[in-house]
Amino acid sequence: MMATTDTTNAWTKELVQSHAITAVLIEMYTLPFYLTVMTSIVLPEQEDQSTEAIFTNNVYKTILSVCIEEMLHLQLAANLCLALDIDASKIFQKPSYGQHIPYLAPYDPATMGPTIPNQTALLAGALGPFNELTLKTMLDIETPKEFDSSLDHTTPQYPYATIGQMYDALMQGILEVEKERPVFGWSTTHQQVLFTCGENYTQNALRINQTIASLGDAQQAINLICGQGEGIAQPDLPEPPYVEEQFPVEELYRFYPTVKQGSGYSDPEPDDPAALNGYSHYGRFLWIKNRIDQRNWPQTYSTSTSESLTPTQSAALHDLQAGFDTFFDTLIAMWSGGSAKTFFPEMLKLKSLPENCWKAGVIPQW
Repeated sequence: MMATTDTTNAWTKELVQSHAITAVLIEMYTLPFYLTVMTSIVLPEQEDQSTEAIFTNNVYKTILSVCIEEMLHLQLAANLCLALDIDASKIFQKPSYGQHIPYLAPYDPATMGPTIPNQTALLAGALGPFNELTLKTMLDIETPKEFDSSLDHTTPQYPYATIGQMYDALMQGILEVEKERPVFGWSTTHQQVLFTCGENYTQNALRINQTIASLGDAQQAINLICGQGEGIAQPDLPEPPYVEEQFPVEELYRFYPTVKQGSGYSDPEPDDPAALNGYSHYGRFLWIKNRIDQRNWPQTYSTSTSESLTPTQSAALHDLQAGFDTFFDTLIAMWSGGSAKTFFPEMLKLKSLPENCWKAGVIPQW
């Protein structure tokens, strides 16, 4: 699908705001998708130290590390919306999987060329267990913008083949709208700062302003989102076959700090694999893909083939959907200034709910 130019042929405040809302929708899209895939994995017994068990645990932790960073991205994108004068009631939308996402389109190698590696459906995936299809979808979602066709974002041109290109356009749109005079309010009222590190941390990736009060703050936030998701922007495409080392994250934007303990260093979060914090989301999923081709896939929960749900399955789905509704309402309240909760623990509460669906034999539906 070729890129089209907006009929106005110029960026407007409203078009920039629409892009910013879509950015939040995309971040909201990834969280349930990745959590659904991750919780479908049957974790081995704690005492199992076999090669297969260690690999299964590493796959699970790798996907979880991406989920946690997506929560940070959701926070930054929502903060950007407030800075761009968007009312909190309009920021958050629930994702519909397999449905159209504004400004993004599936990539068709037959019509757009071979630059994006085997990508067939950006943000068009169906919820499911960890398998070849969902892993490929996760790679599609995190495809680096360098694989996209080059677009001149000084005028509105879309659809975009990658999320990174959409973020590039969003930033360029902000610059174009404010080129001659201030247009956006850049208010920090009700913006959230939820990712903090204690004094014992020896390094901290969040050496940027989590609140967005200026063009510079917006650029840093977008750089972090794209840098963690896709990796350092590269002037030349890397050579295939692709490996995780080709998609690093700049030191400034690495999220997981290390804690000095005695003479060594350890990961402050037991759930988060510090070994992969230098690779982008695309690189981490490549890490899984390149190793899974050489061994057995982790075991996942089986699902019932019956068309009717059992009471246990219905209850598990109800709990998940009720929990997601509560989480969604909490987000709106937080960014409206009406809640003192923090969405990090609220999101982590959701981790057990899709797992309960899988254990009941039904695919989670958010």
